[in-house]
Amino acid sequence: MSRQGGRPRARRRWLLVAALVVVLAAGGAVAWVVTSGGSPSQAQPLATATVQRQNLTQTVDAAFTLAKQDSTKLASPVAGTVTSVALTEGRAVKGLTKLVGVNGTAIYGIPSSYPLYRNLAEGDDGADVKALQRALAAAGYDPGETDGDFGSGTATALEDWQADQGLDETGRLDLASFVSYPPGSVVDSVAVQVGDRVGAGVQLATLVPRSSLAAEVDVSQLDIGKLKTGQAVQLTFDGLDSAVTAGKVSDIASTAEQSSGSAGTTTVVEYQVTVQPTRLPTGAKAGMTGQANVTTASRRNALVVPSSAIGGSGGSPTVQVVEDGGTVTRPVVVGLVTTQGTEILTGVRVGEQVVTGVSGSGQANSGGQGTGQQGGGFPGGAIFRGTR
Repeated sequence: MSRQGGRPRARRRWLLVAALVVVLAAGGAVAWVVTSGGSPSQAQPLATATVQRQNLTQTVDAAFTLAKQDSTKLASPVAGTVTSVALTEGRAVKGLTKLVGVNGTAIYGIPSSYPLYRNLAEGDDGADVKALQRALAAAGYDPGETDGDFGSGTATALEDWQADQGLDETGRLDLASFVSYPPGSVVDSVAVQVGDRVGAGVQLATLVPRSSLAAEVDVSQLDIGKLKTGQAVQLTFDGLDSAVTAGKVSDIASTAEQSSGSAGTTTVVEYQVTVQPTRLPTGAKAGMTGQANVTTASRRNALVVPSSAIGGSGGSPTVQVVEDGGTVTRPVVVGLVTTQGTEILTGVRVGEQVVTGVSGSGQANSGGQGTGQQGGGFPGGAIFRGTR
């Protein structure tokens, strides 16, 4: 009876010893154990990265093809006989300079993306007035504010220009003596010569952009919202020893181009963006290809973590921070996201360690949502627990 009564006590002592071993083991080095579905597997250390400050740059990168730009017809505003021609192939068309003479009357040009369609006088307003004001200012005649309102300042500037041209100082623009053309145009070819008879609207010359070649860039629907006209662009040519030149976004298509993927099931939605090069490299020809790079946003001295450290949901991002031998889940506020990393506005400090995945597993953390347990959760149902 005494032996039989001692066995339960011995079993209890064994359990107490085992529990003590577990407690003592908890005071040792940290070991990270991966469990999935309740079955322990081989321990794997976590991959971590240090929170640091650095400069971030967000870019849009896309392929381009060099293409010849559409030409513009420069038409005569009146009918008659051509009495002089001041247009020269290859030369830029300057505002408020004489282009041709018809029946002995000089025809002048005004650079404008908006057509001249009416006579202009004090009291008028609109995009055509603004084009006149800009042309006067560029020619050295101060119209005041270039706001599209034809006031006394614009009238005086126009009178001064007329006086210098030997014209009647009316302070008004007579459409019979002016034509408009796209800003930055160059004469591609001259269609008339002295003695030719022309009618109103008959072509006097063909104009092309200053660079007759432009980069046509196909931009994904995911990136098109980041672009706007006037943005600086870097163009790198596949040929020409990877020559690099600068340019600016000059036009963004309002409708998309769609094409099917190789399998015939994937639809690729892209928008064509036109980039006007500042100067083309020697040897550049229509049809050449390359890569366009547009900087759309940047941050200086930002607090940055690898993007693989971001977990949680889109509306509630989190990171796993190494703390006291384990990990804790912290909510964060995310700023700029780039290929270099993700900006953190609040939630972590410089020098802290954040979990990015499993070291040596061959798979980086893709940002699984935290489970609320120490160490957080990762895709695939694995839970990381720290033990002392």
